[in-house]
Amino acid sequence: MRELCGTCGSGLARHGGCGACGAVRTGVKTAPETDLLVAGVRCTFPCRACGFDSPLDELDGDGSAVCLKCGMHQTFPVDAWNAALGRLHALADLAGPDPEGSTRDPRWSIAPSGYQDIGDTQTVRTIEEGALTARATPGHPLCQQCGDPVRIVVEDEGMLKTSCASCGSTANYACQPSQFTAPIVGVIGQEHRTDQADATQQEGSFMCGGCGGPLPVDGLGRLVKCRFCQVVSRIPVQKLQGLKEPPPPDVWWLVFQGPSAERTRLLRGAPGEDGGGIEDPPVVRSSGVNIGLRVLGPTVALGIGGVIAVAVWAVAFTL
Repeated sequence: MRELCGTCGSGLARHGGCGACGAVRTGVKTAPETDLLVAGVRCTFPCRACGFDSPLDELDGDGSAVCLKCGMHQTFPVDAWNAALGRLHALADLAGPDPEGSTRDPRWSIAPSGYQDIGDTQTVRTIEEGALTARATPGHPLCQQCGDPVRIVVEDEGMLKTSCASCGSTANYACQPSQFTAPIVGVIGQEHRTDQADATQQEGSFMCGGCGGPLPVDGLGRLVKCRFCQVVSRIPVQKLQGLKEPPPPDVWWLVFQGPSAERTRLLRGAPGEDGGGIEDPPVVRSSGVNIGLRVLGPTVALGIGGVIAVAVWAVAFTL
């Protein structure tokens, strides 16, 4: 059973605090039983104009990204996402503390997989693909209201719903998984949420998505509660451009289902990115002679049986 950081939901190592957010080991949660595979990420990319490592808080396949410091729009190849998603799926599937990862094959062991230290002695794996840098960890999203692990339900292609058994709050999220080659089923993150009011912006100030009142925004929190109507508004990350201190990367969650390609390669014995695997059992193929004997044997037996039957009938008829 995976232990989670009570602050951010990242999977913890066996000892010490959270390597993802730096929180001490208090308020530890337990990940719920699920057949989904979840990886938490904090992503950045280097701006080609100002050099700032800008947060990348959504899975977007439109081929572009925006620097939150200087506001420059720039290309961001979808291929970087495709390569990274395959490795993130492997991390969610193969990470410890169980050396076999999320599941155990009844016949073969895949340990060591190269990911078994994540969740055992380490908490974070840095994945770099092109301009993308993702600090990733296995884990599970926490309820934004009470902090308990939420239940994740796949409702349709790219459509996820979370619900909290403790406080009853729910949330809906959407993405377009068909844009990517990896078998991702959805994303849980503020930029993908579909059932929350967005704050508006007027002359540099943020206004409540409910009543239009002013919101106190410091760039650190993406959800801001209005002191007038109590509505919680989301601050879209693109609207945080131009702040004196751009926000740090947010944690968001990639949700996969089924074994990763890396697990399949390990089980088949093909070398993966972190080492070889267990070979499949040898297949015993029948030679042409064996096949001929198996076909000829029954035929000969039937022929001999027929001859004997005719002889017995002839003798009986003669008598």
